[in-house]
Amino acid sequence: MWRSVCCAAQGSGHRKSGVPCQDKTFRLDKNGVHIIVLSDGAGSARLSHFGAERVVRAAAELAADRFAQYQECEDAEAVRQEMLSVLRHELTEEAEKHRCNIHDLACTLLLAAVSENRFLLAHIGDGVIGYLDGDTLKVASVPDNGEFANETTFVTSDKAAETMRLFKGELRDKAAFVLMSDGTEHSLYHKPSRALADILTDVIQRACLIRADVLQRQLADTFASVVCPRTQDDCSIAILARPGKALRIVDQLSVEERRRLYHIQRARAHTARRIRRYDAMLVLLEQPHSLRQIAVKIHLNPRYTKQRLGQLEQLGLIEQTNGWYQKA
Repeated sequence: MWRSVCCAAQGSGHRKSGVPCQDKTFRLDKNGVHIIVLSDGAGSARLSHFGAERVVRAAAELAADRFAQYQECEDAEAVRQEMLSVLRHELTEEAEKHRCNIHDLACTLLLAAVSENRFLLAHIGDGVIGYLDGDTLKVASVPDNGEFANETTFVTSDKAAETMRLFKGELRDKAAFVLMSDGTEHSLYHKPSRALADILTDVIQRACLIRADVLQRQLADTFASVVCPRTQDDCSIAILARPGKALRIVDQLSVEERRRLYHIQRARAHTARRIRRYDAMLVLLEQPHSLRQIAVKIHLNPRYTKQRLGQLEQLGLIEQTNGWYQKA
């Protein structure tokens, strides 16, 4: 099963000037298609945050409805023209709603969609699309900055059709896709070598281990403390991943990887026993159990059992409903 997570954070420059976050992300599972979309509103367009929001949702719905047809179509230009036609129609409606020019809604587009053993990628403008091929991070599409570093193409641009990049094919060993805006590039993409930062592999791995809402909060905290301070621009990321040979579930992690996952300090006494206890709790919680039942089965005082359960719940590995705990 494919899992997805998205995060968008307001840049320090926009925060100081009171400009809304112009990066927007969206994820959708529909018609057997799993989709992530990211759009970066143009800084020069006064209502681009509305345009970006409209584009991510419209593009996701379009990919869900037309995925099979786009896979079968051998005319890439026809696919590009149809996608742009739909998105521009959506932006025209949005412009009428706000009584503005469509160029006031200018924004980029990055999309990844998968279904069964096929994938589809679409890219207009700057930002980066990457993927995990086996256990190797690769770049599928680099930023389109035209002739100048601060110049790019938008969905509303005259040259959008001829510069739009479209990729499709068999998934094979592809285990994940990642979209990032130009603000995130500063921390996670090395432009001279066209390489993605290795830390992305760990982030993608976590997408297969913990609930999306928990990882989204963790990403938001990391962006606020580490990524956003490095740039004035908004920062966003979207990840689509599936557990498998490259991306393992908890049971397949090494002891050291599980120690880091459970946030157990290496220097603490009885580290191995603590890891085994967390492991046992996760196995036990394949079925619902009460606090007392869990404490009895793992031979631990209910007070300390509750602390351990709280840690697993914070990590998004388990959930609690009306006093009953179960694996998430």
